Amino acid sequence: MPEVTNLRAGIFAMVNSRTGAMKLSYLYPLFGFILPTVIVGYGFVIPKSCIAGINDLTIGYTVTLLSACVTYWIGLRNALRDVASSLDGNHEPPEVRVRIILEKERKPLAPS
Repeated sequence: MPEVTNLRAGIFAMVNSRTGAMKLSYLYPLFGFILPTVIVGYGFVIPKSCIAGINDLTIGYTVTLLSACVTYWIGLRNALRDVASSLDGNHEPPEVRVRIILEKERKPLAPS
Protein backbone atom coordinates (compact mmCIF):
# COMPACT_ATOMS: atom_id res chain seq x y z
CA MET A 1 0.00 0.00 0.00
CA PRO A 2 2.91 2.46 0.39
CA GLU A 3 3.28 2.48 -3.41
CA VAL A 4 -0.29 3.76 -3.81
CA THR A 5 0.29 6.49 -1.23
CA ASN A 6 3.51 7.54 -2.98
CA LEU A 7 1.72 7.50 -6.33
CA ARG A 8 -1.11 9.65 -4.99
CA ALA A 9 1.34 12.09 -3.45
CA GLY A 10 3.25 12.27 -6.72
CA ILE A 11 0.14 12.90 -8.78
CA PHE A 12 -1.12 15.49 -6.30
CA ALA A 13 2.23 17.32 -6.39
CA MET A 14 2.31 17.16 -10.19
CA VAL A 15 -1.20 18.58 -10.57
CA ASN A 16 -0.64 21.36 -8.05
CA SER A 17 2.77 22.45 -9.28
CA ARG A 18 2.67 25.29 -11.74
CA THR A 19 5.18 23.69 -14.10
CA GLY A 20 3.50 20.28 -14.29
CA ALA A 21 -0.14 21.33 -14.19
CA MET A 22 -0.73 21.29 -17.95
CA LYS A 23 1.40 18.93 -19.98
CA LEU A 24 1.58 19.19 -23.73
CA SER A 25 0.45 15.56 -23.98
CA TYR A 26 -2.92 16.55 -22.48
CA LEU A 27 -3.56 18.65 -25.58
CA TYR A 28 -2.82 15.91 -28.15
CA PRO A 29 -6.52 14.96 -28.53
CA LEU A 30 -7.37 18.62 -29.17
CA PHE A 31 -4.63 18.90 -31.78
CA GLY A 32 -5.88 15.65 -33.33
CA PHE A 33 -9.27 17.26 -33.79
CA ILE A 34 -8.34 20.85 -34.66
CA LEU A 35 -5.49 20.33 -37.14
CA PRO A 36 -7.35 18.04 -39.59
CA THR A 37 -10.49 20.15 -39.23
CA VAL A 38 -8.63 23.35 -40.09
CA ILE A 39 -6.65 21.74 -42.94
CA VAL A 40 -9.68 20.12 -44.55
CA GLY A 41 -12.04 23.02 -43.85
CA TYR A 42 -9.88 25.94 -44.87
CA GLY A 43 -7.68 24.07 -47.32
CA PHE A 44 -10.15 22.07 -49.37
CA VAL A 45 -13.82 22.57 -48.53
CA ILE A 46 -14.31 26.31 -48.04
CA PRO A 47 -12.19 27.55 -51.00
CA LYS A 48 -14.13 25.33 -53.43
CA SER A 49 -17.57 26.15 -52.05
CA CYS A 50 -19.99 29.01 -52.37
CA ILE A 51 -18.89 30.41 -48.99
CA ALA A 52 -15.30 31.07 -50.11
CA GLY A 53 -13.76 34.23 -48.72
CA ILE A 54 -14.31 36.00 -45.45
CA ASN A 55 -18.00 36.16 -44.65
CA ASP A 56 -20.44 35.34 -41.86
CA LEU A 57 -20.19 31.60 -42.44
CA THR A 58 -16.40 31.37 -42.36
CA ILE A 59 -16.27 33.62 -39.29
CA GLY A 60 -18.84 31.36 -37.62
CA TYR A 61 -16.74 28.31 -38.52
CA THR A 62 -13.66 29.95 -36.98
CA VAL A 63 -15.54 30.90 -33.81
CA THR A 64 -16.83 27.33 -33.52
CA LEU A 65 -13.29 25.92 -33.70
CA LEU A 66 -12.00 28.46 -31.17
CA SER A 67 -14.92 27.69 -28.86
CA ALA A 68 -14.08 23.98 -29.05
CA CYS A 69 -10.51 24.79 -27.99
CA VAL A 70 -11.63 26.93 -25.06
CA THR A 71 -14.17 24.33 -23.94
CA TYR A 72 -11.57 21.54 -24.05
CA TRP A 73 -9.08 23.62 -22.08
CA ILE A 74 -11.63 24.53 -19.40
CA GLY A 75 -12.75 20.91 -19.12
CA LEU A 76 -9.17 19.73 -18.78
CA ARG A 77 -8.47 22.26 -16.04
CA ASN A 78 -11.61 21.19 -14.17
CA ALA A 79 -10.69 17.52 -14.47
CA LEU A 80 -7.18 18.16 -13.15
CA ARG A 81 -8.64 20.18 -10.30
CA ASP A 82 -11.01 17.32 -9.45
CA VAL A 83 -8.14 14.83 -9.46
CA ALA A 84 -6.11 17.06 -7.17
CA SER A 85 -9.01 17.54 -4.75
CA SER A 86 -9.84 13.82 -4.68
CA LEU A 87 -6.22 12.93 -3.92
CA ASP A 88 -6.00 15.50 -1.14
CA GLY A 89 -6.15 13.43 2.02
CA ASN A 90 -7.74 10.01 2.26
CA HIS A 91 -11.17 10.90 0.92
CA GLU A 92 -13.11 8.18 -0.79
CA PRO A 93 -14.58 9.02 -4.20
CA PRO A 94 -18.25 10.02 -4.03
CA GLU A 95 -20.77 7.25 -4.53
CA VAL A 96 -22.64 7.52 -7.80
CA ARG A 97 -26.27 6.44 -7.79
CA VAL A 98 -28.47 6.07 -10.81
CA ARG A 99 -32.23 5.71 -10.66
CA ILE A 100 -33.78 3.81 -13.54
CA ILE A 101 -37.50 4.28 -14.10
CA LEU A 102 -39.28 1.77 -16.29
CA GLU A 103 -42.74 2.43 -17.58
CA LYS A 104 -45.09 -0.30 -18.68
CA GLU A 105 -47.20 0.13 -21.74
CA ARG A 106 -50.81 0.14 -20.64
CA LYS A 107 -53.89 -0.44 -22.66
CA PRO A 108 -56.00 2.68 -23.07
CA LEU A 109 -59.28 2.75 -21.19
CA ALA A 110 -61.20 3.74 -24.26
CA PRO A 111 -60.31 2.83 -27.83
CA SER A 112 -59.02 5.75 -29.81
